[in-house]
Amino acid sequence: MLVNEQYTPELLPSPILIEEVIKHCVRCPRVFHASYGNLQPSHFAKQGETGYRYVLAATIEHFEKYAELPNHIALSTVVLTRLHADSGISEEAIKDVEEFLLWLWQPGNDIETDNALEWLRVVLKDRIVTQPILREAEKARIGGGTDLPAFVQDVVRKLENVAAVGVDVPTTSVPKVWRSDTASQLVPTGIPFMDSRLDGGMKPGDVNVLLGPTGVGKTTLGMQLVIEGGRLEAAKERETNVKGKRNVFFSYEIDMEEMQVRMMTYAAQINKSRLEHLNSFDELSRRGNLQDYEKKRWKRQLDAGVDIPGEWDRWQAAEPWLDDYVTLMDMSADQGGVTRGNGGIAELRSTLDAMHNQDPRGFNVIMIDWAGMVARQYLRAQGGQVDKMYTHELTDFVSRVRRQIAKPYNCQVWVLHQLSGQSNKKSPTAKMSHADAEGCALFAVNAWFAFCLGNKDQATNTCLLSATKTRRGEGKDAVVCKIDGAFGQLVDADRQYTTDYVTNTIVKRYGQENHMEFGNGNTEQRNEAVSMDERPY
Repeated sequence: MLVNEQYTPELLPSPILIEEVIKHCVRCPRVFHASYGNLQPSHFAKQGETGYRYVLAATIEHFEKYAELPNHIALSTVVLTRLHADSGISEEAIKDVEEFLLWLWQPGNDIETDNALEWLRVVLKDRIVTQPILREAEKARIGGGTDLPAFVQDVVRKLENVAAVGVDVPTTSVPKVWRSDTASQLVPTGIPFMDSRLDGGMKPGDVNVLLGPTGVGKTTLGMQLVIEGGRLEAAKERETNVKGKRNVFFSYEIDMEEMQVRMMTYAAQINKSRLEHLNSFDELSRRGNLQDYEKKRWKRQLDAGVDIPGEWDRWQAAEPWLDDYVTLMDMSADQGGVTRGNGGIAELRSTLDAMHNQDPRGFNVIMIDWAGMVARQYLRAQGGQVDKMYTHELTDFVSRVRRQIAKPYNCQVWVLHQLSGQSNKKSPTAKMSHADAEGCALFAVNAWFAFCLGNKDQATNTCLLSATKTRRGEGKDAVVCKIDGAFGQLVDADRQYTTDYVTNTIVKRYGQENHMEFGNGNTEQRNEAVSMDERPY
C-alpha cells in the first residue's frame, strides 16, 4: 500500500457506523474502556436511537457491578425487561432492539478493534463536540444567552478527550527484532553536497525546510531537488522494471511557463536565455550544429572527438522520464480564471489525493514553494486579517505538512520560505539562522533539517549553504555554492572558493588561477574530467 496505512479518510457518523461502535463497546473490552466516561447513553437521544441508549446504559451498569462486559443473555434480559416496562416505547421499537441484540452476537459479526477505535472517535466528535456547537449556534441565532469562553474551553477539553481515545500504551520499549524494512532507509537527493549534509539522504515521512533571502536561489535548488528525484526514480525503473514514484513541485510564486523553462534548463542543460527566447522546438540545436555556448561548455570533449548531443537531442532524452516522474503544479495567484492556490495545506493534500487516485504510484519528493505565499493566499481567500493571522498560520505549518502529507504518503517533503528582510542586509559571509524566518521565528521548529542560503556575493556569483538544524548525523560546515542560473542549478564550489572574513566576501582560493570554470559552475583542473558535463541525459 503506497499510502501510509495509519491514514484513515474522513468518516461520517452514519447509522451503520454507530451500530458498529455500540457493538464494539458491548463486546470488545479495549473499545469499551476507550469509550468509558466519554460516550454516554444520553448522547443517543435522536429518533430511532432508543435501543442504543438502553444497550449502552445496561452495558455500563453491568461493568460497574461485575467488572466485566455482559454476555448476550445478561444484556438482553436487562434491556428487554426495561423496554417492556417503558409504556412510551412501541412494540415495533422493542422488536427492532431485540433484533439488534441478536445481531450483536451473530456468527461472522467480527470484531475489528483498530477500526472500531477510529469509528468511536468519529461518533464521539459528533456527539460531544459537533452537536453541542450546533445547538449553541442555534441559541445565538434566536437570541439566547451563552457563556462563550466557558463553552469554548469545554469544547477544547472534549476535543482533547476524543484525540486521546484508543491511545496505545506500549508493554515494552525494548526492541526484540531490529528493523530492516525499506521504509527506514534513507533516500538520496542526487545532489552530493546536500546528501552529505543530510547524513546520506532524506528519510521518507520527514519534512525539511530551505530558507534564504530574496532571489538567492531557493526555487532553483528546489527545482533541482525535484528533478534529481525524478532522475533517480527513472533510473530505478530501468534497473528493476518497476514504475517509480512521482516528484511534485508546487509553485505559489512563479507560473507554469517559468517552471517549465527552469525544468528544461536543468534537466536538459539548455541555456535558460535560449529557452526564454524560443519560438519553437525546431529552433533547438542538433548534433553537429551546436550553439556557441555548447561549443564552449563541452570544448574539452569536442576536442577529444566526443559526439556531443545538441539541445534537441538532450531534451528528447530528458522528456520521457520528466513526463513520467516530474509534475509541476501552478498554484500562483495569477492563473487567469483558475482559483487554485487558495486552499492552504488542505488543498495541497487534496491535490495529491487526486493524483494518487489517478495513478497510485506514490510520491518521492514534494516541493512547496513557498510557505509564506501559501499562508497569505489562504488567509486572503478566507477573508481573514492576514497580518494578524500570518504568524499563527506559519507556526505549525511544517507540523501540519508532516501530518497531512509526508506521513500519510511516506514521502520526503521540502518547504521553502523566505528569511526576514533584515537578513537581506547581511554580508555574504554572515551565518544565517532558521530562527530568522520571515514572519515566524518558530517556523522550522518541527523540521527535521533546516537549510539556510546566505546572501549572494555579487563578484563571484556564489553563496553559502548551511545546515542550521540537524536531527541526524554530525553536521557539516557551510558549503560555498556557485549560483549557475544559466543552467538552473547550485553547484558545490567549496574547493574553488572560500570566505574572507576581513572583507566579508567570498573569494577564490589561493592557487586557483590554473583552474577554469565551465557554464555549469563546476570548476576543475584542466586535466580532470568534468563529470557534470558527461552525465547521460
